[in-house]
Amino acid sequence: MWLIKVFCVISFTVLCATQNPDEDVVSTTPTILPAPTELPMWSVTPTLSVDPPAAQIYAGESVSLSCSTTDSPPDWTYLFFHNDQDKPLQSSNPSYTSYNINSSKLTDRGTYWCQVKRRQEPSAFSNSISLVVNDPPTPSLQLESGWLDVFPTENVEFRCSIPGGSEWTFSWYREGQEVLEKDSNMVFAAERSVLTVTAASQLYAGNYVCKGRHKSKAITTGNSNPLLLSVYAHKPKPSVIQTPKFDKMYTGESVSLSCRVSMSTGWQYVWYQNNKELQTTDKYTLNSPNQSNSGQYMCQAKRGKTPFYSDESETVTLHFSDPPKPSLKLVTRWLDVFESEEMEMSCEMNGSDWTFTWYKNGKILHEDFNTLFEGSSLFIMSATQAVQGIYSCKAHHSTRKVSSELSNTANITVYEPSKMTGRTKRLHRD
Repeated sequence: MWLIKVFCVISFTVLCATQNPDEDVVSTTPTILPAPTELPMWSVTPTLSVDPPAAQIYAGESVSLSCSTTDSPPDWTYLFFHNDQDKPLQSSNPSYTSYNINSSKLTDRGTYWCQVKRRQEPSAFSNSISLVVNDPPTPSLQLESGWLDVFPTENVEFRCSIPGGSEWTFSWYREGQEVLEKDSNMVFAAERSVLTVTAASQLYAGNYVCKGRHKSKAITTGNSNPLLLSVYAHKPKPSVIQTPKFDKMYTGESVSLSCRVSMSTGWQYVWYQNNKELQTTDKYTLNSPNQSNSGQYMCQAKRGKTPFYSDESETVTLHFSDPPKPSLKLVTRWLDVFESEEMEMSCEMNGSDWTFTWYKNGKILHEDFNTLFEGSSLFIMSATQAVQGIYSCKAHHSTRKVSSELSNTANITVYEPSKMTGRTKRLHRD
């Protein structure tokens, strides 16, 4: 039996060789195979990619979609689709493997696919890519320093912010003109997100806006919200109101000083006595003052983190003196009297704005049928032993909470009836 060995070499031509094991002769016979068939297009699935690879871009950015396959015969064409697989996008050249979107718009957002064709035979659709196109964010302009109406030399601080702010730097505009760093009164910080006007004047008044510029993309935002800065012509000067206001102030009499600035808001008030700072308060009150509280008082308004100070107010002079001491005088002539004898004493003070309290032996004396008060006078209608004692008086201001100290004293002695002989001689001498 013949043992046949067959060797096949795959090519366009197949050569098969047979060999008789008993012979050294090998016979060959060429065999012609048919040409290989074309790959069916339905089995081709292209790959769609996007550059830049971010799925989100801003309106105005450019983006490129690329369609690729394992093989790329020159007779293949490339189709791109947007949101509808039945309507291919128009391309300048169907043989291009990419589709470019220059200066993207919001209408370019959506889902994209690609497909290849060989003559009229299409491939399968590629993977999908979702493209998000948004308008650049709008910056937010905020006032950090507290007031948009400011005074000469006062600092003003603005802050411009965008979500994801680390990707942005900022430009600033006043009344449409860009604010430049060459102005020494304009200081930028934190990637230009903070603008400080270090010494305001009316030159810096106006509407301020900011814009964001992306650090890695050619994207600029629109204007932020505007903030209108007003600058007064002059520093404010506080006014001081004294309550109560008297030409002469007495020790122990409370007085309040109020400081006010009528322009703008946010003020704190610093008080000074004889140029020495006292305390910070809207109203400075002296309760039960003494003579050491006499002096020149003024106030100054301040506000802000690095305080801005107003001009100083006018000074108010306070002079505290002790109330005058009343003088007790005996209107009738004698301190030693006899029973049934009348007596009159007077408590005298300068001015007519005083009322009086009478004391006997250190206790307040009250009116009764025998003791009468009239103005500054004390009348004893008929002396008795009960009248005898040490008398004094005190003055009280009729419209102010001011009281004097006790007057000098008068020691009244009342004789018994048995001493009438002496009384008779005294009357006779008169």
